[in-house]
Amino acid sequence: MEIKEQTRKLAVSCSKYIFEVADKTDEISNHTYGKATLTWFEEIFEEY
Repeated sequence: MEIKEQTRKLAVSCSKYIFEVADKTDEISNHTYGKATLTWFEEIFEEY
């Protein structure tokens, strides 16, 4: 149970950082990368 909670917190922290970095790129890259990242995090949460 504790590992799942830590994984969620880590995923949230990583997603915030990734989207901040993506915001600094052009719109096309931001949209594509952000969408791919969101899909990846959705897959992680489905496992838990």
